Amino acid sequence: QIERIYNAVWRATIHCYAMEGRYPPSLSYMEEVYGLQIDKDAFIVEYERPGGNIAPRIEVLRINDDAGGRRK
Repeated sequence: QIERIYNAVWRATIHCYAMEGRYPPSLSYMEEVYGLQIDKDAFIVEYERPGGNIAPRIEVLRINDDAGGRRK
């Protein structure tokens, strides 16, 4: 599931970039504008946009999971 959520966030990020010419400013922006849905009771998604045309860093973690998540 971590991989599925990561891919959904990445697809929304790329879709926003294609439509607006910029990476989304925040995860909540993608939820509001692009309909991204994340089960926040089960997962934490960290989205860090350094600015400009630099691709954001996305990390998905399962709550109460010591195995870690996926980073980019």
